[in-house]
Amino acid sequence: IWCLWSLPCCPASGICVSSTQGLANLTFLDLGSNQISTPCMGSSWIVFPSLRNLSLNSNGISRLDLSNCSFPNLQQLNLTHNNMSQVEAGSFRATPVLVELSFNMNPLDISQLINATLPNLTMLHLSSMNPPLNESMSAACSFFKSLSSLTSLDIQHSQMNDTQLRQLGSCTNLTWLDLSTTGYKYLKNGVFETFQGLEFLSLEKCKVLRLSSSAWGKQMQLRTLILRRNSISQLEDSVFRPLNQLSYLDLSKNHLTNLQQRSFFGMEALRTLILQGCQITAVTRNTFHYARKMEFLDLRDNSIKLIKPRAFLLKHMGTLLLSGNKILTVKRNGFYQLNSLRYLYLDHNLLYKLSRGVFTPLKKLEILDISHNHLFTYNKYDYPSPFAGLRSLRKLDLSFQSPRLPICPPDKVLQGLGNLQYLSLKGNPSLLFLNISFVNLTSLKSLDVSEINPFNDSWKPSFNFFQGLGNLSQLWIDDSAIKDLPEQIFSGLTSLEQLSLSKNDLRNISKKTLRGLSSLKYLDVSGNPLTCSCDNAWFQNWSVSEPNIQVSLLGSYHCFGPGTTDRLFAYEDFSFCFETRGIYFFIATTVITLCFLFTVLVYAKFGWTLRHGYYLLRGWGFKRLRQKGQEYQYDAYISCCSQDHEWVVNNVLEKLEVQGEPSLRLCFGPRDFAPGEYYIDNVQNGISQSRKTLCVVSDNYLESEWCSAKAGGLISFIPSDLNISYPLFKITPEEGTIPQIIIKPQFNINTHVQKCWGRLLPLCPCLWASHMQLVWECCRY
Repeated sequence: IWCLWSLPCCPASGICVSSTQGLANLTFLDLGSNQISTPCMGSSWIVFPSLRNLSLNSNGISRLDLSNCSFPNLQQLNLTHNNMSQVEAGSFRATPVLVELSFNMNPLDISQLINATLPNLTMLHLSSMNPPLNESMSAACSFFKSLSSLTSLDIQHSQMNDTQLRQLGSCTNLTWLDLSTTGYKYLKNGVFETFQGLEFLSLEKCKVLRLSSSAWGKQMQLRTLILRRNSISQLEDSVFRPLNQLSYLDLSKNHLTNLQQRSFFGMEALRTLILQGCQITAVTRNTFHYARKMEFLDLRDNSIKLIKPRAFLLKHMGTLLLSGNKILTVKRNGFYQLNSLRYLYLDHNLLYKLSRGVFTPLKKLEILDISHNHLFTYNKYDYPSPFAGLRSLRKLDLSFQSPRLPICPPDKVLQGLGNLQYLSLKGNPSLLFLNISFVNLTSLKSLDVSEINPFNDSWKPSFNFFQGLGNLSQLWIDDSAIKDLPEQIFSGLTSLEQLSLSKNDLRNISKKTLRGLSSLKYLDVSGNPLTCSCDNAWFQNWSVSEPNIQVSLLGSYHCFGPGTTDRLFAYEDFSFCFETRGIYFFIATTVITLCFLFTVLVYAKFGWTLRHGYYLLRGWGFKRLRQKGQEYQYDAYISCCSQDHEWVVNNVLEKLEVQGEPSLRLCFGPRDFAPGEYYIDNVQNGISQSRKTLCVVSDNYLESEWCSAKAGGLISFIPSDLNISYPLFKITPEEGTIPQIIIKPQFNINTHVQKCWGRLLPLCPCLWASHMQLVWECCRY
């Protein structure tokens, strides 16, 4: 795009030869809003061989003369608002293939164009002309007849009456006509009957109060009709019936409060109907009964409060716009028979709940917008999965909901959206995300959770908030008052390419938080109060040196904190953060050395004390872990023959029970056996209730068969699984050591016997004087 001020060799009043040098391939030139008075200045020939579009609007061209110019391929010429009052007849010889010409807003009499040669002109703009076109209708018709290819005419503000309008249709073969802002309050009979080939007609802002079916010609080919911004309050029955080929009708910004059933009678060809801002209060099953083949219906900005059952019996409907109404709820079967619907917009309404199965008929729905409503106030009667069954849905907008408390959406609210690719939860309260789960959204690629309203001062999503979103590629979490992010929050997002965290309260960017984002290409953390500390030193190096990731607006990040005003984060010096490794190594080695020296000194000083304590503790533990044994009545059982009873009483019992330290409790048969029981039972009870067995072996003991049998019985009491010896010894008073074995042992000698002898000898000195043999057996533990 070239501007006149960029051509310094040429005066501001025109285009000279020097300014066109090097522009042989130029196709579009806009010289609007300059001070050009003479487009082709000088006597030299000015040629633009490839130029196709030239705009000279809003200049000072009072007289159009293109005789010194050549535009062999120019197709569009814009001369709007130039104060032009004169046109040279030969000017358009320079534009032999001109297709579109605009003279809007010029004080030009149409008679100046009668001799113009424009054989290829198809589109002509003559809006807001002065004098108005209706004052020179005869000259206008003469000019229009000379334009053999003219099909489109823009004559806004033309002020033509019905008669002049019929005359215009007679002298032209128009297919496109714009009569906007022309006063036609009442379209009378046959006003458009002369426009037999007209396909497009715009009557926007014409102050039309009433339409009549007789205004249209009987054989009109009209396909598009614009009646926007008029004052139509009612549509008569069959008002559009003569327009049997009409496919596009725009009635927006009128006052059509109530739509009658027969208003659209005979409109089988209608495919697009615009009824935006018409104050419509209700839609029933009969409203569009005669326009069943509609594919696009716009009912935005009306006063509809309820979608009644079977309100839209339109099998071919592809797009339905219901935004900006006052809809509170959609009744069950409200979208019945909308089997082909692909785009549904319910945003900016008053929806507070979604009935069960309300979206079930919408098998082909791809885009659903229900933002700016009052959803997510759930109770026990509400259906927990309102979107179940929308298997074709690709985009869902649930942003900016204003629910009433308590906010408790079920965790299955997004169930059944396995093919969803875009989800917006922008501008919702943070309480909404306490139970909501994204696990089922396996195909989701874009998620927007920006501008979340925190319950307290900040919002901190849980560490598994994005669990299950393995295919997510775009994520926006902007302006949500986030102060900190869990380290594992982005784990599993291996496909994420674009991440935006701008306008939050993040002070530090953790390295562990971004570690799992292997596919990241774009990161935006602008507008966060990042601190210029060592915690963010890695982020500065990473954002500058990482070649595959673009960090948005990195040069605008400022340091926040005391004494860090007007300091840019990207240029902050963090080198001191990496010079402390030697100090940390020195401290670690010093601590290890001191610990080693302290351990050696303690062991050298208190080694034996520690070992003693260890064994005490070990013995105590062994005693605690050992199975608790049997409780005994006696310390020892005395086995002897009857001839030695007197000696045992006077010597053994006296020494061990009375004089012994500590004294022992002995089981002696004549004294302790229970009267009336068998002797063998008393012997067995005495042995079993005694810790030890003391055998007094004398010559009488060895010669007695009963004593020998009793000794054998003693041996039989020893359990076979214990490593216990049962030896017999011969003791003489001359020996001061442990006596020799005189009977072959029946078990291995236990070392515990040695200890028993050592403790027994000093306690029983009388045994040596009696030339008797003694055996002390430690048979049980």
